[in-house]
Amino acid sequence: MKFYQRGIIAAILLLWGFLPVTAQIRKARIGVNGLTCSLCVRSVEKSIMELDFIDSVRMNLAETEGVIYFTPRQKVSLNSLATKVVDAGFSVRSLEVEMDFSLARPVGSQCFQLDNDLYVFAEEKKSPVKGLTKVRIIGENFLPKKEYKKWTALHPTTCPVDDLKVEETYFIIL
Repeated sequence: MKFYQRGIIAAILLLWGFLPVTAQIRKARIGVNGLTCSLCVRSVEKSIMELDFIDSVRMNLAETEGVIYFTPRQKVSLNSLATKVVDAGFSVRSLEVEMDFSLARPVGSQCFQLDNDLYVFAEEKKSPVKGLTKVRIIGENFLPKKEYKKWTALHPTTCPVDDLKVEETYFIIL
């Protein structure tokens, strides 16, 4: 009987080791343009909750923003999050996320990779970033088009990505 129990425990531990470690983005604060009533808030919350990687969302009508918690061990797609806000009939004004940099893979001096997504520091970082840190996401889906074009012109992606699999690229500000 003890042998059987040890075998089950060993199998669980072995399987646990093969699960992807993708809990680098813990939560987000999202600013949404156009929220004017409680039905608007409910529409955005419902749309965002359709994503597999969302654990919970709580929108605040007075502040026209919300706090989103992500499901542990799930890959987070910030572009999919923005798309869900647009699908509900609104636009993203801002996005600030809490990231765990201890799991980030450096790519050059101004870039890092998490879950096959590339993040580029839009401003030169003075020292290494470690642990849980809040960053502002700058991307095509998170700014007005004019402002995004300005950012990309001022901050070209100079990351050595030749041999990397990159699904999405974001600029970030500490």
